[in-house]
Amino acid sequence: MFIFGRSFWTVVSTSQDARFYAVSARFDPFSNEGKPLVIQFTVKHEQKIDCGGGYVKVFPSDLDQADMHGDSSYYIMFGKNTYK
Repeated sequence: MFIFGRSFWTVVSTSQDARFYAVSARFDPFSNEGKPLVIQFTVKHEQKIDCGGGYVKVFPSDLDQADMHGDSSYYIMFGKNTYK
């Protein structure tokens, strides 16, 4: 997996098909009380896949990132699925 950039725009390029990848980053606590919360990402699958997807998850602040896995508790999850 290759990660390009660490600013507003970050690009992740994976090297193997049919494999799970994860990238995580902590951010400072904030409040959006009284304001909408907007979380956005773009995914482009360049390989032909029958089943899979790309997702964003927002985890609790006490998540141990070294132990992050598919069953870790999260607050928000969304993304694009591809099934043929």
